[in-house]
Amino acid sequence: MPFVSKHAVRKWGLRVGALIVFAFFLGGCVGSPKRASAPIDPPPLDTVAVKGEDTGRMGDAVDDVARSESGAAESKATMTQKVLYVIDAHGYVVPLTVKIPYADGIAKQVLSYMVAGGPGETLIPTGFRLPIPAGTKVDVDVREDHRAVVDFSKAFASYDPGDELKIMQAVIWALTEFPTIERVELRLNGQPLSAMPVQGTPLPASLTRAIGLNVELSPEAVPGQTSAVMLYFEAESADGTFRYFVPVTRLIPRTADIATAAVTELIKGPHPGSPLVATVMPNAEVHRVQVEGERVMADVSADLLGPEPKRTALRAALAAALTLLSSTKAQGVQLLINGKPIKVGEMLDLTQPVSKPKSINPLVF
Repeated sequence: MPFVSKHAVRKWGLRVGALIVFAFFLGGCVGSPKRASAPIDPPPLDTVAVKGEDTGRMGDAVDDVARSESGAAESKATMTQKVLYVIDAHGYVVPLTVKIPYADGIAKQVLSYMVAGGPGETLIPTGFRLPIPAGTKVDVDVREDHRAVVDFSKAFASYDPGDELKIMQAVIWALTEFPTIERVELRLNGQPLSAMPVQGTPLPASLTRAIGLNVELSPEAVPGQTSAVMLYFEAESADGTFRYFVPVTRLIPRTADIATAAVTELIKGPHPGSPLVATVMPNAEVHRVQVEGERVMADVSADLLGPEPKRTALRAALAAALTLLSSTKAQGVQLLINGKPIKVGEMLDLTQPVSKPKSINPLVF
C-alpha cells in the first residue's frame, strides 16, 4: 500500500505494517506448503481471453538449487526460467517468471537479477521495479539443512523505509521457490541481522514463507489470533499490456478449516478501494470443501467460472487452484461445478485434479 507524504502518517503506517507482520509470526499462521509434483501448463495470462488462439505453453519448472550447487555441467549461454519477485506500480510484491542466464549458484543469480539497476531491469514490464537497492552485492550460501544464508553488502541498507517489508518478502519468496530452500537467514556485511537495517522490523533467526506476501488484515480479525489464507487476485500493468496475478496473504479470524475459508475469502474479492481485480465472481457459492490427504476437493457453483466460461473460466479456475494450493498443504485440487467435474471446450479440463502451474505470470516476448 502506498504511504502518504506527511511524515507523521507515514511513520505510523510503517509501524502498523511491521506490527502486522510481527503478529503474523506469532498468530498461528500456516507454514510453507509442499510444492506440487505434477504441474499443469496454462496459457500466459496476457493471451488467455483470446478465443481460438493457440497460446502455447509456459515452459519448464523451476530448477533445483542442488543441481547448480553440485557443479552440474551447463553451458554459460544456457537460459533458465526462474521467478523474480518485484514490486508493481501499486506497491504489491509480485512473482514474474522470466528467462535468465544459467549460472553455478543459481539462487545468487536470481537475487542478483532483483537488484535495481542490474540486468533484471531489461526483463520487467513498464511500471514494475526491482526491490533490492542499487549497488547491492549479494552472496547466497545454500546449506544441506535446506537453509539459505544471504549476505548483502552495505548498499543494501539504503532502501526507502516504505519498502522494508516488501524487500523482506521478495527475498524470502524468491529463494523459497527452490525446492531445496525452506528457510532463509539474512546478513549484512557478514553479520547476522536480528532486525532490518532501516526501519528495524524484527527478524527471526530464520525466515520462511510464513512471513506472508502482501499481508492484509481482515476487518474481522484480531492480530495474534489469526489464520492465514493466500488469495490470488489480478492487476494490469501500467501500460495496459500485461495482466497478472497478485498473491495476497489475508489474515482472518482463526479457523481450523483453512480450505473452506480460503475459497470463501477468494469469492469475497479484494478489500474495498483496492486496485486489484477479483478473479472469481462474487455471487459464487461454496457447496463443500474437503481435504483428502494431499488433495483438496472444492465443490462450487457454476457462477465461479464467470458469465462467459469460454473466456473467463481458465483464470477463475487457476486462481481458485492457486489459492487452495498456497493456503493448504495440498498438492492437487479437484474442482467440481455443482458436484460434477466439467470440461470447458479445449481450454479447461476439470475432470482431472489441478496442480501448481510450472510458472506464474510468465513474461512472453
